[in-house]
Amino acid sequence: MWPADFALRRWWAPRRDPQARVWLDMGDHEGATLDDAARTVALTHELAAELSPKVREVHLTIGEGHWHDEAAWRARLPHFLRWWLTGLKSLEVDL
Repeated sequence: MWPADFALRRWWAPRRDPQARVWLDMGDHEGATLDDAARTVALTHELAAELSPKVREVHLTIGEGHWHDEAAWRARLPHFLRWWLTGLKSLEVDL
């Protein structure tokens, strides 16, 4: 979301997709410093709030004590998979 001076965030701003489900996921220790990480967490919360009225669902996960690494992703992956698969089932019902 953040590369190219927030280009993807600007691109998404005028758009809506009432069927979209968005998963936002990060650790609370991502960044060069803890202050950088706190700013990124705040930006991620802002993004979730911006997207929420434009899509079907926004799920935000901030892994406590998690860095930007494979161990953190592995710890959060099962939760994502359950969320994603449950959402697929609910889409079938809506069709």
